[in-house]
Amino acid sequence: RPSIMANGTIAFDTLQTSDSVNTGTSKTLDTSYLYNGSAKYWVRFQGTGSGVRDSFNHTSITDHGTGSYSLVINNNMNNALYAIVIHESDWRTVGTENDTDQTTTQIDLTGRAPSTAAALDPVEVSLAVLGDLA
Repeated sequence: RPSIMANGTIAFDTLQTSDSVNTGTSKTLDTSYLYNGSAKYWVRFQGTGSGVRDSFNHTSITDHGTGSYSLVINNNMNNALYAIVIHESDWRTVGTENDTDQTTTQIDLTGRAPSTAAALDPVEVSLAVLGDLA
């Protein structure tokens, strides 16, 4: 008999699973942790040529020249006050230039060399956004 799939919404407060492989006991996780405590956007890209290696909730990247990038978020953030976590290969100073460079849909990054503060393309950047989706 064919299975029937319906579109709709499932509402639940807790996820529960059996962890028989590691402990043989069930594990639970409050769904508010998934909503509030997980990365809503992440991207890993190469600074030379802006090649995106992998991503989640990422639309595009624009390379504006040495050390300057715009990253576009696919599903908007609720506000522009989210946290950005960055790991890069070469930059020592990295971030948005001012509050206007971080919006609900886009992050503008600028990277600089450690000793001279000159603009610098990193070999690779990993970036994650923590906050609420709209």
